[in-house]
Amino acid sequence: MTRSAALICTLFLIITAAHSQTAGKDTLSIHDGFFGMSFQQGDRDVSSSEFKNLLKSSPDTTIYPLFSSGGTISTMGDVLGGIGGFGLGYGITSKPSRTALTVAGGVVAVVGIFLNVEGGRKMQKAVLQYNRMTQGMSPHGSLIELDRRSTLVAFSARF
Repeated sequence: MTRSAALICTLFLIITAAHSQTAGKDTLSIHDGFFGMSFQQGDRDVSSSEFKNLLKSSPDTTIYPLFSSGGTISTMGDVLGGIGGFGLGYGITSKPSRTALTVAGGVVAVVGIFLNVEGGRKMQKAVLQYNRMTQGMSPHGSLIELDRRSTLVAFSARF
């Protein structure tokens, strides 16, 4: 048991170190936390309006609309997830139990979670395109990236 915990901690330390070495001073990044998103340019925290202005000022006109639509989809997913969670919880705890409300709430919550994840992916894709453009890479160039979210750590290599 302690060996697995040590292995998991070592993996997180390696991922964190690798992520911190890849960020340049002009690299934009989004960090999704419990109380919302935080935006960074290099090592410096920036406000959401400054972050959006950086994306708007990009010569590639597809970056900001992609980021904006991802934010809209993510917000819609948050709202649907909340409504579905309420329906699910109310259906389970009510006397007598309301099966239809429980099932409907569960379905709406799952759709909300899916939309939230998909919106976040669109936002990350827009930031990745911006970073590739500022580093002089093609939008489909080779890149190794680390994605750290509050509930998921993923590694992907694209060529």
